[in-house]
Amino acid sequence: MPRLVSNSLSKRLLLTTLASVLVTTLLLTAMVEWLVLQHNRSLLLEHQKSYTNLVARRIDHGLEVRTRTLKGLAGLLNDGEQLLPLDAMQAVLDSRLQLHEHFNNGLLVLSKEGVLSVDSPVLKGRVGIDLRDREHYRHVLRTQQPYISKPLIGRGVNSPVFLISVPILNRRNQLLGMTLGSTRLAEDNLLTDISLQTIGDEGELWVLDLESDLVVTSSKREYVMGHISQLGFNTLPNRLKQKEWQGQVTNGGGKSLLYTATPLQQTGWVVVHTFPAAMVLEPVKALLLQVVMAVTAMLFVVALLAYWLIKRQLRDL
Repeated sequence: MPRLVSNSLSKRLLLTTLASVLVTTLLLTAMVEWLVLQHNRSLLLEHQKSYTNLVARRIDHGLEVRTRTLKGLAGLLNDGEQLLPLDAMQAVLDSRLQLHEHFNNGLLVLSKEGVLSVDSPVLKGRVGIDLRDREHYRHVLRTQQPYISKPLIGRGVNSPVFLISVPILNRRNQLLGMTLGSTRLAEDNLLTDISLQTIGDEGELWVLDLESDLVVTSSKREYVMGHISQLGFNTLPNRLKQKEWQGQVTNGGGKSLLYTATPLQQTGWVVVHTFPAAMVLEPVKALLLQVVMAVTAMLFVVALLAYWLIKRQLRDL
């Protein structure tokens, strides 16, 4: 009878010890995984945020350079008193090869009355278009200062563009007209080129105009000029408006995404980089497996030692 009691007690103690070891293993594994993932998530967000900041700085610099170059071009389109003849302005625009590389939809001259008078390259039907109702024309007419337009549908090409408009002034600072640099947003351009060169093809790139609820451009070209509210990003627009420049959101398909964002100084648009939250786990999968195996092995040794001690303590009962 004492032997049966001893065996029964030994089994109960052994089962209790093994159960405790199992529970401890699971809890430790879950805690280690959570701590590692949280740490890696923070590191990944900070790493990607530094890239997004760099993209924004490079885009701002690129827009500043293009505006400054257009100012120089404006000085070549007048003789100090009035605009050059149309054929002379055409020759000047056609000779600006570097500027054509900067503006994939061409260079244009807009008269003081708001009518396109010269374009390069020449596109059928573009000269003669009336732009008096456009905000970029009205702004330059009112302020005589350069202006970067919001994304809009170009009337000459019927596709999404944005324009940099610069006044053409005579020596008495009287407005003679405007020179425009036009960029098609659905094609490779300054905004996407710089971003993809810096960030690469991991995740998705977005340049968003929060004020107008518009996608200025994106690595997913089919969304250009679409409404941000229709992208299925749930809380992302509100977070960006509240200046939360990094975090985690869910898209319309229920997929968890991490994002980093930086506003552009030149336009107020926001550069956003989104990428799958699963990227957090990728670099640490092997590490987590090693940690789990090490913890399991250590606790298995502890279980064997506990079993031996229990048997030893109870062998005389």
